[in-house]
Amino acid sequence: AGTIDYNQLPDSYVIMITPFDPVGQGLFRYTFQMMCKELPGVTLEDGATRIFLNTRGTAQDDADQELVELLRYFERTTEDQAARSGSEKIQAMHRVVEEIRSSEEIGVRYMQQWEEKALARQEAREEGRKSGIEEGK
Repeated sequence: AGTIDYNQLPDSYVIMITPFDPVGQGLFRYTFQMMCKELPGVTLEDGATRIFLNTRGTAQDDADQELVELLRYFERTTEDQAARSGSEKIQAMHRVVEEIRSSEEIGVRYMQQWEEKALARQEAREEGRKSGIEEGK
């Protein structure tokens, strides 16, 4: 921030976790960097990387096994899936997920937020309907 030197910008990563295969090749991970369409071997060294993580991958690619297990856990967030992974990190994450799921306070807050948003949408619809009726007159 605050610099005008393009070369001083930090690298950036955009990571999308998708429940579908964005490229259709069965990989768990697809990494994209800017490439020149007219000169296929020329890349733009802008430090921007886009990574798509496919929870439904099937191909054995160079994706780390723990990443594959994490994506499978994202696809099916269960005690059995966490235990099957064999990863202490995934199992620890699952314990936190279960703690949140079982917390009545967090559940109440979630429902309150959901109800508030639903009420706001309903009020906006009603306001729009009244506005439309007035405009139609």
